Amino acid sequence: MKIRILGALLALPITLSACSNASPLPTSTAPSSPTQGSASPTNEPALPQKPESYQIVEAYPALTFRQPLGYVWSEAGGKSYVVERGGLILEFEDSADARESNIFADLTNKVSVSATERGLLGFAFHPDYEDNGLYYVNYTTEQDTVIESSEGEVIMSFPQPYSNHNGGHIAFGNDGYLYIAVGDGGGAGDPQGNAQNLSSLYGKLLRIDIDKKSGAKNYSIPADNPFSDGRGGSLPEIFAYGLRNPWKFSIDEMTGKIMAGDVGQNRIEEIDEIVSGGNFGWNIMEGTTLYKDDKATDKAALIPPVTEYQHPAGKSVTGGYIYRGELLSGLYGDYVYGDFVTGRVWAYDFESKGSREILETGLNISSFGLDRNGEVLIVDYSGKLFRITAGN
Repeated sequence: MKIRILGALLALPITLSACSNASPLPTSTAPSSPTQGSASPTNEPALPQKPESYQIVEAYPALTFRQPLGYVWSEAGGKSYVVERGGLILEFEDSADARESNIFADLTNKVSVSATERGLLGFAFHPDYEDNGLYYVNYTTEQDTVIESSEGEVIMSFPQPYSNHNGGHIAFGNDGYLYIAVGDGGGAGDPQGNAQNLSSLYGKLLRIDIDKKSGAKNYSIPADNPFSDGRGGSLPEIFAYGLRNPWKFSIDEMTGKIMAGDVGQNRIEEIDEIVSGGNFGWNIMEGTTLYKDDKATDKAALIPPVTEYQHPAGKSVTGGYIYRGELLSGLYGDYVYGDFVTGRVWAYDFESKGSREILETGLNISSFGLDRNGEVLIVDYSGKLFRITAGN
């Protein structure tokens, strides 16, 4: 199956809306909200025209998955892995000729999917997986978020105030530490004020040392975490804060850049370059627009997104990857990301500091992934995986 993309929206109907109960993703909602500032431009300067056009092709035509939320390729395992919301992790050959997938892990008896944003949300291999056989998962129960090892050891567990805004993505950084995305706890507008509260885990990117235990904890705190000393009641696990619902982040192996998609409330979707100790503004700001004025906060200290887009161009951002593959020279070094609701895909250029739309897929983009060659895959929540290739 080959699909031409550039220039026209595919005739693949999107049956989900931003408020659909069929979606597991942290989609934007539009309830009554605090007084907001006037809408700002999309913060995307025009880019020089790049010569390539793009399309998508089915990566594994014979394979179909049930509500997939993630794709991982493991050099140590030599296989591709898909995370299904219901609790299965499936493995298969990274080949277009792959005919079947096998169950790698089954957490269906632990995972709750009773609400649309619950499920098996994260999966990461330990950097030394080839030697120690360890991997980690992030999933929801009826009440809690749980980060657990493949040995069944609970690394971290905390209650969720609401059923949505769970974040859930996990990944190991170039430093060997485990990074954990946590949403603001749910509810419109962050009603508990979690994202700006440094004594709360919610609305944060966490960073822990999974290889060392400390006291009663099955992990320890890296010494260079920005709040490692716990000053003022700050939680030492926090690496960055002021996030609403980070839906997929990635860590570039070449530069160490941490890029995250943060789902907006009801107007703006944003891409953040996460830095240690950074405050990314929520719930004072939604993107570059004032959401809830807090006169006690130094707004100049808030870090704006590197790029953003407004509704209805998209309604639920899905973070992606910096492209380091060999087949798409026009994308090299750009950050590729998309939108779950509209299926659009953009590329952010770090040099010119702007984004350009490269695809209109019509897919429900729940995640991106990189295959063994560093080529970008799109995970479609409807059950298929697609590879971005050069257009005809």
